Amino acid sequence: MAPTREMSLETKERIVKLLEEGNSSRMVAKDVGCSQSAVSKIWTKYKQHGMVVKAKRTGRPRKTSKRQDKQLKAICLENRKSTTKQMKHKWEEVGVNVCDRTVRNRLKEMGFQYRKAKRKPALTPKHKRTRLQWAKERQSWTVDDWMKVVFSDESRICIGQGDDAGTFVWCRSSEIYEEACLKKTTKFPQSLMIWGCMSGKGTGEMTVVNSSINAQVYIDILDSFLIPSIEQMYLQEKLDRKWGMFCVFAVQVLYLWESL
Repeated sequence: MAPTREMSLETKERIVKLLEEGNSSRMVAKDVGCSQSAVSKIWTKYKQHGMVVKAKRTGRPRKTSKRQDKQLKAICLENRKSTTKQMKHKWEEVGVNVCDRTVRNRLKEMGFQYRKAKRKPALTPKHKRTRLQWAKERQSWTVDDWMKVVFSDESRICIGQGDDAGTFVWCRSSEIYEEACLKKTTKFPQSLMIWGCMSGKGTGEMTVVNSSINAQVYIDILDSFLIPSIEQMYLQEKLDRKWGMFCVFAVQVLYLWESL
């Protein structure tokens, strides 16, 4: 919790003067802009000591000012992936000499936490507009509507790669998906690819993709694995191949986005 601001000696003297003139503590508190309890405490101490005294404050004095704290906030927002030690060195360049712990304490007071960056594909503005439009067109779909859709996608398995290590960033709870707080991922790295599908009826077949995915390879996957998966998942509803091809068309939307 941040320390409270000490009331000035002039304000305390004004409070005492107003009370001596016969004003109520409620009116005095409203006049000077403080709480009624603060007025009562000052009046009690005045009657005890016969004068306005400055209270002794416990604890170590705060080493940074509000202006310096704002400078630290600007340093943090400039590069969310900076460590406390790196921010400490930058803070020292503007004349603030503190330890790493003070840097962490000030950032926590501002609501920042050092957490692992969320992983998210690097999308272009066109990708974002297309996906938002797709979501808006289906925002009124019911559970039964979604039960008729089969989703498929590929996923890579990295073996001996270090790019999946966690990246930590400074951010507040409401900022975990801000651009500066994300660890960007790329599609189609040189690694083993796995293809699979699922729907409200369950999971379908899975296969290893041993080559780069192009239009022909993707069509072969849909024909060899997606169609049999659809027939198996929807066997009880006795769907014919035409219904299966309709589901394929719905699924291909995701692939078209990735190829934009």
